[in-house]
Amino acid sequence: MSGPLPSIYLPRLATVMTVIVMTATIWAPAAQAAPRRFDVPALPLEQALRRVAEQGQVQILFSGDQVRAHAGAAVSGTLEPEAAFRLVLARSGLSIRQIDRRTFIVVSPPAPPVAARPVPTPPPVDTAEPVREVVVVAQRTILNPRQDTDRFDGSLAAPQATALLSRSDVERTAARNVTEALGVLPGVTVLNTGRSFSGGVDSASRAEGLFSAFRGLNTEFNLNMIDGVSLAQGLPNSRGVQLNLLPPTGFQSIVLSKVPTPDMDGDVISAAIDFRTPSAHDFRARQHLSLSVSAYDNRRARAYDASGQGGGIGVEYTRRFGRDERFGLYFSHTEDRRRYANSEIAGIMSAQNDAGWAYLSSDSPKGILPAGADPQSLLTATALNVGASTGESRARYDVLTLTGRFDSGWEGWLRATAAHNRTDQNSTLSQTVGRNLSWNDDGSGRYRLSVGSVSTRLWYETNPDLASLSAVSLGARRQTGAWTLTPSLFFSQGRSDRPERIEASVRVDQMDSYNKAQRRPFSGLLIGYENGFPTPQLTPELYADLDSVGERLLARRAGQFTVQTSRQYRQGGRFDAEYTADAGALRQLAFGVKWTQSVREVTDRDWTNAYFADLLGRGGVTWRDLGLIRGYYDDVFPGRFDWRLPKVDHDRLADYFHRYVTAQSFDTCATLSVNNDNCNRQHGRETVAAAYLSARWVVGRLEIAPGLRYEQTRIDNRFWVIPAPPAGVTEVPGHWGQSRTAYGVGLPSLRLNYRPDEAHVWRLALWRGYTRPAFMLLGSGVRYQPADDGTSLLRQGNPALKPVTALNLDLAVEGRSPGGTRYSFGAYTKRLEHYLFDSGGSGSELLFGRTVDLRSLSPRNGGQGVAQGLEAEARHDWALAGGTLSLGGTLSRQWTHVDLGSDELGRKIAMQNAPDWLANLTATYRYKRATLTLSAQHTGAYLASYNALYTPGDWDNVWVRPATRLDLAADWQVRPHLRLSLSATNLTGAYSYWAHVGKDSLALSDIIDSGQRLSLSLRYAY
Repeated sequence: MSGPLPSIYLPRLATVMTVIVMTATIWAPAAQAAPRRFDVPALPLEQALRRVAEQGQVQILFSGDQVRAHAGAAVSGTLEPEAAFRLVLARSGLSIRQIDRRTFIVVSPPAPPVAARPVPTPPPVDTAEPVREVVVVAQRTILNPRQDTDRFDGSLAAPQATALLSRSDVERTAARNVTEALGVLPGVTVLNTGRSFSGGVDSASRAEGLFSAFRGLNTEFNLNMIDGVSLAQGLPNSRGVQLNLLPPTGFQSIVLSKVPTPDMDGDVISAAIDFRTPSAHDFRARQHLSLSVSAYDNRRARAYDASGQGGGIGVEYTRRFGRDERFGLYFSHTEDRRRYANSEIAGIMSAQNDAGWAYLSSDSPKGILPAGADPQSLLTATALNVGASTGESRARYDVLTLTGRFDSGWEGWLRATAAHNRTDQNSTLSQTVGRNLSWNDDGSGRYRLSVGSVSTRLWYETNPDLASLSAVSLGARRQTGAWTLTPSLFFSQGRSDRPERIEASVRVDQMDSYNKAQRRPFSGLLIGYENGFPTPQLTPELYADLDSVGERLLARRAGQFTVQTSRQYRQGGRFDAEYTADAGALRQLAFGVKWTQSVREVTDRDWTNAYFADLLGRGGVTWRDLGLIRGYYDDVFPGRFDWRLPKVDHDRLADYFHRYVTAQSFDTCATLSVNNDNCNRQHGRETVAAAYLSARWVVGRLEIAPGLRYEQTRIDNRFWVIPAPPAGVTEVPGHWGQSRTAYGVGLPSLRLNYRPDEAHVWRLALWRGYTRPAFMLLGSGVRYQPADDGTSLLRQGNPALKPVTALNLDLAVEGRSPGGTRYSFGAYTKRLEHYLFDSGGSGSELLFGRTVDLRSLSPRNGGQGVAQGLEAEARHDWALAGGTLSLGGTLSRQWTHVDLGSDELGRKIAMQNAPDWLANLTATYRYKRATLTLSAQHTGAYLASYNALYTPGDWDNVWVRPATRLDLAADWQVRPHLRLSLSATNLTGAYSYWAHVGKDSLALSDIIDSGQRLSLSLRYAY
C-alpha cells in the first residue's frame, strides 16, 4: 500500500495578490510615451541610436548594414522618444516605426522601381522569416531579446556579463538539441552521461548531449528557465534539468547570465540560462507560415547493417491582428524520430558489477597492492563487456505564445512550452569474466597475476526513458508614469521515468537445480591492450562461446523487470515593480516578491523471476531453444572485434517475464509486499518565499547596481521506514516517516559597469549564490539491513544537510576594436562551502559513519571548494571573393579543487565535470544566399565521478579523456521561400566517449563509437 498523495494546487496567496494588483491598476489612465530629456551630439548613426534608446528608456531594433554608412544628427531638448529618433535619422533616408509602447524599429526606404530591361531582376528576399542580425538596444530588454540579436552587440549592451545565442547562431551549428548548441559558448561543458535512473556508459551510448555544466561546476548548480520560468527538476537524485529534451530550433534566443540578477531565483551558483520562445512580433510579416521536413542518418548503424535513419517534421505559424496589430499569436509544433546503433566497450561496468579488475603484480600471493606502489601503473582488467547499443528516440515539442496590448494600458501574455521524449534503448553485451585469480611467484619474489578460468556470458538490458518538460507563464505589465508593474503566475512540470526496463542473460557456468556447468579453463592475462584499447585474449573455445551464444551458453533467469518514475511539479506567482528615471543619478529601482511551491514523487520497484531451468523442469536450455535469438550482427564491434552478436527478440523476452512472474518475484528491497511496494518511494514538498530589492545608479560613465535577495525555504519529505526486526524475525512491515528541512539565505550582490565609450565596457560583480540539496538526499527511505559482520546497517537520508553556498567574483571586459574585431575576456573565482557531489546518496561505503554497534549510510556535506577560470571569445569578419568570411572562437581555462569530507574521497581533489581546457573555433563563409560553417570543439580531460572501485586512496576516480570534434553545416536559400540545410557531425569519426578509472590509466575503460551523423532539412516559409 502506498501512502496518501497530497493534492497539488496553485498557491492562493499568489492568486489573490495578482488579482488585487490587476484590479487596483486596470482602471488607471493609460500610460503615454512620456517626453524625456535628450542630449545626443552628432555621432555615427549606430552610436546615436544607442544614445537615444538609453536616454529614452526604450529599445531600438536595427540592422548593422542599415546604419553603417550613415551619420546621426544631433538631438537636444525634451521630446517624445519617437520624435527624437526621427531627428537622429533625418539625414539618413531611414524612418522609424513603433512596434509597441517601448519598442521601435528602423525601417529602410522601399527599393526604387527598376527600369524595364531585358535582364530580369532577382526575386526579393523572403520577408516572412524571423528578423535576423538585428541589434537590440535597451537598458532592460537586453535580458529579454525578442529579436535575433548579434551575440557580441547584445552582450556588450547588457547590464551584466551575458552570453547570447540567437536563432541564426544555433542554426549554424550541427547541434541536435540545445545542450549541444550551448557548447559553442565559453565555459560550457556538454555532458553525454545522465543523472537519471541510468547513467555512465548506458546513457553515454546514446551519443548525444544530455546536460550542460558551466564554469567548472556540475549541472546541479545551474538555473534553467524558459521565458523566465524556472524549470521543474524531474530527475530522481539531482536538481539538474535534462536539456536534451529541447530542440535547437525551438527558441528565438538563449540568454546565459554569468552573473544572475536579484530578480532571478537565488538557487544558482554557476549560471542562469533562459530559453526565450518566439512571439508574433519577432517576424517582419504580419502573418507567417513555415513547414519543414528533416532526414537523419547515423552512419555507425550501417556497420551493423541496421537502420540509423530518422526524420522530423515541423510547422510554425504566427499572426498579428487587431487594431495597430496589437495582438499576436505564435504556434510551433515539431516531431522528431531518430534511430541509432553504436558500439560499446564497458570495462568500468565490468569492474564494478563483476569485480573485473586486479593488480598485475604483488609482493604477496594475495594480490594486494605492494607498499609504496602506484596503483594505476599495476591496474588491469580481468573482465570486459563488448557489444552494441541500439535504439530509437521519438520527440515532440510545442510552443504557444499569445501577446496583446489593451486600451486599459495593460500588456499581457500567455506563453506555454511542452517537450516530450520517449527513448527505447537496448544494449546487448558479450561478456568475458575472469575467475580463479592467482598471483604466482616468478622466481624473483614478485607475484604475477594469472586468470585461472573464464565465464563467457551475454547480457541483454534495456534502458527505456520517458521524459517530459513543460513551462507555462501568464502575466501582465502596466506602465504608470515612471513605474512598471508586472504580476504573473507560472507552472512547470518535469518527468524522468524508466518504464518497463527488462534484463536477462546467458552464461556458460549457469548453476541451478538442473545445471552444474563449469567455466572455461584459462591461464595468463585475459585482457590485453592495443594503444590503450582493451582487447580480450580469446582461446578458440572462448571465441566459439561468444560467436554462438544462442547455442553454447545456458539461459539464466526469465527476466528481471524494473519500473521507475520521477516527477516534479512547480507552481507559483510573483509580483515585480520597477521605477525608471531619465535624469539624476538613480536611474532604476526595482523590487518584487515570489512564492513557489513544488511537489515531487519518486518510485522504484523491481521484480526478479526464477531460473528458466527451474521453471521448465529441465537443464540445458538455451536462448535458441526459447526462440529469443532472431539473428546475428556480423561483428560485435566493427573494425575491432569480429565475433557475432545476437539480435535478441525483446517482445518474446517480455512475454516470458509476464508468463512466469509471481508474487515471490516482487523483490525491490525486502520480502514483504508492502515493503517492496514503498521502500524506494519518496514524496517531497518544497515551498520557497522570496523577496528582492535592486537599484541602478549612473555616475558619469560608471553604472552601480547593488541588490539583495532573501529566500526562505521549507522542504517536507515523506518516505518509507522499515524498522529493525526483533530477534528471530526476518522482517517487519514498515510505515511512513517524515522529515522537515528549512533554509533562510540572504543573497547580496553588487555589479559595476564602466563604459569609457560606446564600444567598450569593463565589468565587476561580487555576489552570493547557493544550491539546495536534492530531495532524495534529504529524505530517502530508512531501512535496517544485516551486514556481513553481523551488525545492523542503517540507510537513510539526511535532513540536516546544508545548502552549498558560494561567494563569487567576476571580472570582464568586452568591446569592438577599430578594425571591427569583437572580443570579450573574463575571469572568475567561486569559493564554495558545504560541497555536495551528485553521487552523495549512491551508497558508497566511504559515506558510512561507524559507531560501536551500528553503521549508518547517510549523505554528508563536504568542505570548501574553489572554482577559478579565464575565458576569452573573439570574432572578426573579412570581405572575401564577393562574400564574407567570419572567424571566431572561444577559449576557457578552468581550475577546481574541493574537500569531499574524507581522506578516502579526497581533501583537495578536482570537482566533477570541470575540464581543464575548453575551446571552440568556427569559420563561416557567406556568399549571396549560401552559408558554410566549419567548427571544431575541444573538451579537455575531466573527472566524472568519485571512488569507482571503493579502494583506499583517492586515485580510483572516473576520468573522461580529451575529445575534439569537427562538424560541418551548410545553408542555402534555394528560392526566396525555400531553404535547404545540411550538417555533418564528427567528420573525423572520433570516439564520442572514452572514460577510464584513474587519471593516468586506461586499463578500465568505457568507450563509445557512434561514428558520423548526417542531417538534411528543407524549410518552406510563406
